[in-house]
Amino acid sequence: MAGLFKKAAEKAPAKAAKPKGVVWVADGRQPQVEGAITQLVQLDAEKSAIDAKMNLHKNIVKNFCDGQLVDTFAQTGMAPDTPMKVQNPAGHSVTYVFQDRSGQYGLKSDQLDALKQLLGDDAVEAMTYEEHSFSLNRVIMALPGVSEVVEKALESALKKLTDDRDGNPILLPQQAEELVDVGVRIALRPGTVDSLAQIAGKDAPKIKAVLDAFGSSTVRYVKP
Repeated sequence: MAGLFKKAAEKAPAKAAKPKGVVWVADGRQPQVEGAITQLVQLDAEKSAIDAKMNLHKNIVKNFCDGQLVDTFAQTGMAPDTPMKVQNPAGHSVTYVFQDRSGQYGLKSDQLDALKQLLGDDAVEAMTYEEHSFSLNRVIMALPGVSEVVEKALESALKKLTDDRDGNPILLPQQAEELVDVGVRIALRPGTVDSLAQIAGKDAPKIKAVLDAFGSSTVRYVKP
């Protein structure tokens, strides 16, 4: 079974050609559609301008909250309680969000290098692991008779699917090798983000650097 996963993981995914698309023209015979398109374009431009202004102010608040987050980790050894709010004297407040997303994203090689420089090889090895994931190829699974056999047990199913004693196998050996799509990534161990202060030694600059090195394994943003 491990051999099957390894073969599937080594195969580079084929890139599908991008469709050229199609253009439908709404002219004077469809005045409502013509007017709606104009309004959508104008409103989208206005929305883009508003979004740009909001992002500017969000970044100002986020930078303040990032500093508070790092200081809390350094002083208490743990993340702040949620929800995290920041408020001005007028009573207006926004929410700061900090989430552990290491279960969704792996670490890239440059992130691993940055963490090793900050924490050392042994510490990074202790906080990461090689995670394997696999899925069944939908095209192959759609072939008649495939899904019913796969439900029982993958290893025995592959043997049955390629059984040619009757001269009419459900799948050819080459198709069976393509049945499983395997992904491999280096990921943070569960609980690593919560242990950030212990990992970085309650050193605020190092905590900030490690958070930055985590990349998409954590997310920080401000919302109204």
